[in-house]
Amino acid sequence: MGIKGKFGEIRIGSEDNAAHLMVTGNSGSWATNVGQNLNFDVADWVEAPSGHRASTVQRLDLGEADSEKLTYFTPRFGGFQLGLTYMPSANEGKNNSPELTSAANHSGFAAAVRYSGKFDAVGIGASAGYAQYNPPGGANPNRLSDPKGFAAGLKLTFGKITVAAGHSREMNLASDQSTGSVTRGNTAYDFGIKYNGGKNKFSLGYMMSEDDASTAAGEDETTIAMLSYRRDLGPGVQYRLNLMYGDFEGETAGSSDDNDGYAITTSVRLAF
Repeated sequence: MGIKGKFGEIRIGSEDNAAHLMVTGNSGSWATNVGQNLNFDVADWVEAPSGHRASTVQRLDLGEADSEKLTYFTPRFGGFQLGLTYMPSANEGKNNSPELTSAANHSGFAAAVRYSGKFDAVGIGASAGYAQYNPPGGANPNRLSDPKGFAAGLKLTFGKITVAAGHSREMNLASDQSTGSVTRGNTAYDFGIKYNGGKNKFSLGYMMSEDDASTAAGEDETTIAMLSYRRDLGPGVQYRLNLMYGDFEGETAGSSDDNDGYAITTSVRLAF
């Protein structure tokens, strides 16, 4: 449910957090792609090895996805807007009470700020956000979980050309003192450029990420890229052509958990 007015906007229900919603629109390929989505679609065509942890998605999501939330967005003041989210539970699809404090991550929050404006002939979109959860307590004194992270994005538009960059860092997703495992985190960088030629549009996106899966062995690394073309054939009708590349390098020595490849996809999209 959403309520919007001069006071701003309130959203209640299954939705992304404010930091994710306010940052991705200015961040790298999210802000520039004209074909398929670089973050979501490349791994559907170039398979990541089993157990590979370095994410193919650059965004601030601490595992809660579309779990139930309460979010407030302020009105815009001089191009600036703030967003705040309360997240009772990290479990998506759970519609009742918050998690027991001893059982799971609970009572999280997210905060973000976004700016939209223009400097001379350059359009500017900039945003930054932070999110964290309270860790479980008491269930396992050796088990530590203190998930938190931040993200930022910058988008610049010069006439028909848009360039954008994004960065996110998620930390303390898991750690276990009894087994000696290391606190895990994921770092990602996303870049994109778009040319808007009216009915013909082109974009190039590139994303790389690293995951601290096990410092004893090294890091899992992901590199993906996509070149896209889109032709607007008529109202609600688009032709899309994409060239994708994916490279997944695991932390284990050798090539047993590595994979890389290319893919070409084409489609017609109809919107009603």
